[in-house]
Amino acid sequence: MIKSALILLSPQFFFESAISLLQDMENIETIWNIGGREVYELGLNSPFLHQANFLFPRVQNFNFYMSYFPVNYDVLFLLKSEEMHEEKGIKYRYEIYTVKIDKVA
Repeated sequence: MIKSALILLSPQFFFESAISLLQDMENIETIWNIGGREVYELGLNSPFLHQANFLFPRVQNFNFYMSYFPVNYDVLFLLKSEEMHEEKGIKYRYEIYTVKIDKVA
C-alpha cells in the first residue's frame, strides 16, 4: 500500500535553495522574488540583493498607499519613483530602490 505524506517546508528553505542553485549559474541579471510577506523579507535581507523593484497599489477612494511589507530604509534608498498608472480602474505606481553601499561593505 502506498501512503502519501504532506511535507510542509518553510519559504526560507525554498528561498535558500533557490539562491544556492542560482549562485552556480552564470549571466543571471534579474531574479524575480514573488510571494508573500515572508518571501519578500527573505529577499530584502539577502546579501545578494542589489536593487529592489516594488509595486505599490493605491486603493481607490482612500488617500493612502498600501504595502504588504515594510521597506527597510536603513538598507535601501529610493532611486526612482514613477507617476501613478491606471489600468482597468486599478491605480498603482512603481518604486525602484537600490542597496546602500554600507550594506554591502
